[in-house]
Amino acid sequence: MNKSGKGGFGTRPETINRRGRPKKGETYTDLLIEMGKRPVDPSLSKDKQITIKEAIIRKTIKLALEGDVSMLKYLFDRIDGKPRETIDISDGREDKLDVIIQKINEKSQEAE
Repeated sequence: MNKSGKGGFGTRPETINRRGRPKKGETYTDLLIEMGKRPVDPSLSKDKQITIKEAIIRKTIKLALEGDVSMLKYLFDRIDGKPRETIDISDGREDKLDVIIQKINEKSQEAE
């Protein structure tokens, strides 16, 4: 739902994808997978029997071995997964809350 309580498309209904999710086989991912299965153009590769996918992997590893830091990071992220990130969402209220609770406890002890 949007802020007005009508529908779930926010304040800009013109941005709605009216055709919905693409059919299987029509997404960019599907096209990349399909293209990756094709053999490499023989004029571009010494090894005539590799797929485009394998050629891309070989190039990525070659660049990483040559010291390309972005390729090293990419490979590590793909092999080991990205490291978990922790985000501190505290706003400092915890300390204030502890002080308030302590004062309440002190007041209730004084009243007894």
